[in-house]
Amino acid sequence: MGVLLAYASRQGQALLDGARYLPPGWTNDRERCERVGLPEPHPCATKPQWARQLLERAFDAKVPAAWVTGASVYGDDRRRVGVAERAQAYVLAVSGQAYVWRGGSQPQGKTV
Repeated sequence: MGVLLAYASRQGQALLDGARYLPPGWTNDRERCERVGLPEPHPCATKPQWARQLLERAFDAKVPAAWVTGASVYGDDRRRVGVAERAQAYVLAVSGQAYVWRGGSQPQGKTV
């Protein structure tokens, strides 16, 4: 599995960056990693943590972005993969487990 950063515009789309996501059960088993040719060391990070790194690299490279979008694994991340701190426009899906603001309260998404 992986985390991919793509760019889309009226002119087309392209993959900009990516990171291999492996759960700790994989990265903590050096023998298994060696059998599949995984370079050492492969840092363990959650998908939202990888997404933050990919977005930071794109922002640092001055890639223009009117909006950042993403699936619920990123929307459920309380830090919203770092886009909110940048005053960046974003739309991230959320699962029924996430809490959202509505009318001054913060119910779980499944109750909204």
